[in-house]
Amino acid sequence: MTVLRTFALPESIARLGDIVQLAFMARDFEAALRFWSETMGAGPFFVVDRVRFGEARYLGAPAQLDLSVAIGYWGDLQIEFVHQHNDAPSIFRDWQKDGREGLHHVGILVGDIAMAERVCAGAGAPVLLDGAMHGGRGRFFYARMAGPAPFLEVIEPGSKLLAAFRHMREAARNWDGRDPVRRVSSRDAAR
Repeated sequence: MTVLRTFALPESIARLGDIVQLAFMARDFEAALRFWSETMGAGPFFVVDRVRFGEARYLGAPAQLDLSVAIGYWGDLQIEFVHQHNDAPSIFRDWQKDGREGLHHVGILVGDIAMAERVCAGAGAPVLLDGAMHGGRGRFFYARMAGPAPFLEVIEPGSKLLAAFRHMREAARNWDGRDPVRRVSSRDAAR
């Protein structure tokens, strides 16, 4: 199979790298995981209830994010589901308050988050949410795209996060369909 590479214009978002993640929000988190594992064949999904953040800011102010996430792989593409438990302001709560569900953001891994923020600013994509993951697992930001596109999540991963992603991708390669949803404590995920 021939894979065509996207030509990355010097000031385009594509300059940052390939999209490695599609992230969704669903009114029924568990039903979405069942659909993606049983019908789409993605998984297994690793669920981290109550993700711990080192810090987070939404629109420049401290954010009180209370999220659970589920991550699985569909081939080499990471599929993520996000569920916000509290009503604190965030791009997740604000996006879903009108009952929306579906594709929320796409994710890109980068080696230099400051450079990625400059590229996004140059492309008219302001940062709305940014912060650091707990335990030195990396930094992140979410930018609002100017056109008909989902949010963009940019992650500068630490070595622990990269190791976790490799573990999940390897689990997907050897997955036989059993145990499609696996709970991981936030304490274990921070190691």
